[in-house]
Amino acid sequence: MPVVPPMVSAATGALLVPHAPAGQLRLALLLGCYAMLGLGFVAALLVLAMIYGRLVHHDVPAATVVPTVWIGLGALGQWVTALGALAAVAPSALPAPYARGAAVAALLGGVTVWGFAMLWLVLAAGLTARTVPGGLPFAPTWWSFIFPVGACVTATSALAARTGSQLFVWAAVVLYVLVIIAWMVVVSRSLHYAAGHVRRRSVVQHARRRPAEPDAPRRVAPVLRGTVRSSTTDGRPVSEARVTLLDPAGDVVGIALTGEDGSYAFTGLEADQYTVVAAGYPARAASLTLDAAGQDGFDLTLAHDAG
Repeated sequence: MPVVPPMVSAATGALLVPHAPAGQLRLALLLGCYAMLGLGFVAALLVLAMIYGRLVHHDVPAATVVPTVWIGLGALGQWVTALGALAAVAPSALPAPYARGAAVAALLGGVTVWGFAMLWLVLAAGLTARTVPGGLPFAPTWWSFIFPVGACVTATSALAARTGSQLFVWAAVVLYVLVIIAWMVVVSRSLHYAAGHVRRRSVVQHARRRPAEPDAPRRVAPVLRGTVRSSTTDGRPVSEARVTLLDPAGDVVGIALTGEDGSYAFTGLEADQYTVVAAGYPARAASLTLDAAGQDGFDLTLAHDAG
């Protein structure tokens, strides 16, 4: 999520403000941090709106992509953290009325965005819980569980220090425990995943070094074949449907269009876990004008783009 770096820069820049020379340089640094904070926050809201619209109007994303929904939580938590950090150093660069205004904004604005972050936390957790029964294979996207929850810990801790509310204190403790558990699980799965790839690579290299045996059968690369059928037309095959094959990391391995009989095939694959995503035709809209005599018919042609 490219909108996160400006927020991180604003939070870390706040730590440099007291060390900058007093005067215009310190003021410019503080105002620049606020500008980056606004840039990142508005951009984050736009991205989150698009993600929410995608979840509402389309199918659930592939299992390996689901953890990335948590990144939106990190953007919101980082904004609250940066807002509190900037308010703490604002008195060293801004006049008293504006410094007090920064403190008010850090409190009221921080609590408001924190509430929205908790809503996104529930949404991401619900989507993840829904995906787990069908299988949530490990992928590097699992690291999306770590930073977002950690950003919520810093945001909640900042609000607890500013308000003295026990609500935020206990919320910060719970979130901190969750991020520790998530970190331990993701690190252990990452090490196991890396070790498996190292063993697989060593086996392949050893096989290449061995002389070929004349009578040994040749190893054939796996081939994935299948048929896309419609659930609303008695299982009739769907032609020209787009089938996308994803590897465990969520990267696209190949894209194929089904034939007249609804069949597709992927060749030259390696033995691994894959995700198959099938989609029908993209929606198409066209405008028309009806006169007083009416219109006998209006045809629409559905097709995939050439790309």
